[in-house]
Amino acid sequence: PGQRMQLARDVLTLSFYLVAMNTADLYGDDAKLTGRRITYRRQKTASRRKDEALISIKIEPEALPLIRKYRDPDKKRMFNFYTMYGHYKYFNKNINAGCEQLAKHLGINPELTTYYIRHTWATIASEDCGISEGDIAIALNHVGSANDLDKGTSLKVTRGYIHRRFTKIDTMHRRVLDFVKNKY
Repeated sequence: PGQRMQLARDVLTLSFYLVAMNTADLYGDDAKLTGRRITYRRQKTASRRKDEALISIKIEPEALPLIRKYRDPDKKRMFNFYTMYGHYKYFNKNINAGCEQLAKHLGINPELTTYYIRHTWATIASEDCGISEGDIAIALNHVGSANDLDKGTSLKVTRGYIHRRFTKIDTMHRRVLDFVKNKY
């Protein structure tokens, strides 16, 4: 496949392996590698949330080759996509153009975009792995915690005492990856 199509395929795959991390965050400058985790604030919602949309994703072995391939050698950012494209919008536009080429190459009908990965991850998690919608919302960083899902309950104070460790996301994501690996 062509260079653009290959990059799109790699980015879609990397995104899926990182719990459907979107392209703005793959391109962004705040993702950090801490041990075996990538921690970042989701750019789309960080300014609107008290927790600044902080999320930490365990790096599963499947992601390592692509992380190594696109790792920023200068360590200014997590990934080197900013060296290929001067702005996130150009990166996203190019990836989506590659997705369109990839869809044609594969002979699939839907408009393939980077958001397909987020929808695909969520659908597999829900429909094939039995993960609740609330847990999926947390994994995709649509909400900061279960507390956001049921504000006003008697557990509100208790939840304030619990340190968020992200281990539930790790377990859910491993289930999704294992399902895909065993299915295909």
